[in-house]
Amino acid sequence: MVTQLHILYKVLEFMVYVFPRIVPTLVLCNIFLETGLMKRLMPLGRRFTEVAHLPAEVSLPFISSFGSSYVGGAIVVDLLERKLIDDRQALLSSMALSIPVFFREFISYYLPTAISILGWTLGCIYVGIHATVIVAKMAFVIAVGRRSPAQNFRDTCAGEEVKTCLGDAVHKGVYDSIRPLKRMAITMPLAALIIFELEALGVFDYSALMVREIGISSCVIPAILSYVAHPMLGLSMLAVLYHEGDIVLAEAVMAILLGSLIQLPVNTIRFSGTYYLGVYGPLLGVKLVAISTVITILVYGSYIILVILYQHVW
Repeated sequence: MVTQLHILYKVLEFMVYVFPRIVPTLVLCNIFLETGLMKRLMPLGRRFTEVAHLPAEVSLPFISSFGSSYVGGAIVVDLLERKLIDDRQALLSSMALSIPVFFREFISYYLPTAISILGWTLGCIYVGIHATVIVAKMAFVIAVGRRSPAQNFRDTCAGEEVKTCLGDAVHKGVYDSIRPLKRMAITMPLAALIIFELEALGVFDYSALMVREIGISSCVIPAILSYVAHPMLGLSMLAVLYHEGDIVLAEAVMAILLGSLIQLPVNTIRFSGTYYLGVYGPLLGVKLVAISTVITILVYGSYIILVILYQHVW
C-alpha cells in the first residue's frame, strides 16, 4: 500500500512538473499561428528546415525545444492535429528535436560535470560518442526528408497575411489546444504510472546481471554497474581508475560504451517512455523509440568494434 501511494505521488509530481510548462506554451503557439506572428519566428530555423525539406512550421517546435523537449514535442503534435504537417514530417520533426536537447545537455551536464570529472581526453571522447548519435539521427532526418520535394520556405513565410482579430485568435488558439492537451492529460500520467510500476518491480535491475556475463576486467565492472544505475557515479569511479593508471584509455572508452549500451533500454523504458509515449501517443511514440534506439545501438556498436580493432594503438 505504501509503495503504491509512493508511485502515485511520483506520477503526480511528474505531471505537476511537466504539464504546467506545456499548457501555456501550446496555447500561445496556437495563438501565434492564428495571428501570423509565428511566421516571424520561422526564419530562425530556416536553414535546417530547408536542408531537410521540412515545412517552415517545424521551426517553432525546434526553437521551443531549446527550452523544453516536452514543449517542442507538444507543438509537433499540435501541428499534426491541425494538419499543418503529415505523419512522416511529424516523425522527422520529432527526431530533429534531438539537437536542442543535446545543446541543453552539453551546457548543463557534459561541460560542467562530465568533462570536469573525466578530464579533457576521456571527457571529449565521451561527449563525442554522444554527439555522434545526434549527428546520425540528423543524417537520418535529412536523408529521409530530402526524398520528398523541397518546401517553399519563402512562400510559406512571405505569403499574404490574413489579418485576424486578436480576440478571435485567442479563442481559436485556446480551442485548438484542448484536443492535444486532453489526450496528453491521459497518456502522460498513464505512461508514467506504468514506468514507475515496472521500476518498483525491479524490471530494470537486469543490467547488473548482463555486465557480470561480459567477461571484461573485474576492476571496471563496478564502474559500469554504477554508470547504469547513476551515470555521474559511474563516471567518477571510471575517472579514478583511469587517472590512477589501473586501466588504459581503450579500457575506459570500452567501459563507457558498454555502460551506455546496457543503460540504453533502461533509459528508453524508464525515461523516454514518459516522453515519447506520453507526448506523442502510442503510434508515433513507438516509431520514434524504435528508430532512435536502432540508430543509437548502431553508433555504440560501431565504436565498440573500432575500439576492439584498434585498442593496441591506444
